[in-house]
Amino acid sequence: EYLTMDKRCTVFVSYSEDSPEHIAKIQAIVERLRQEHFEVFFYEDEPFGTDMIRFMRNAEICDITLIIGTPEYKKKAYEMDESGVSFEDRIISGDFMSKNRNKIVPIAFGEFKECIPSPFDKLKGMRIQSLDSHVLDTLVCGLIHRYKTNNS
Repeated sequence: EYLTMDKRCTVFVSYSEDSPEHIAKIQAIVERLRQEHFEVFFYEDEPFGTDMIRFMRNAEICDITLIIGTPEYKKKAYEMDESGVSFEDRIISGDFMSKNRNKIVPIAFGEFKECIPSPFDKLKGMRIQSLDSHVLDTLVCGLIHRYKTNNS
């Protein structure tokens, strides 16, 4: 049985566009969160012409920031360029260094140390080897618990 939320929880999803298959996995996570009444900021759903920088600033105001890590995500996070992952990493790092670190939840599609950039690799998160309904249930319950803990 799921925990319930009094207010709609907002979730920002930070990810790299590794492949169409990877994006499909993230879409499955986003769809499940929306079924559970989370409000999800997911760039893939945005219409053409969306200001990428303005969109990424949603990471600062959301209740939870999901870092969907892969080896490619970690590589892009360390590049000092204008990629979306690099910019999001700087925003999320600011949250980590402030009192907002409890809102950051790393999810690794692979080994944690190979997928999640520092300092987020020190936070408790989830390692996903295969995306199925049990994994999605576990993620939803964990995020609701994190949200309630942060707001109690």
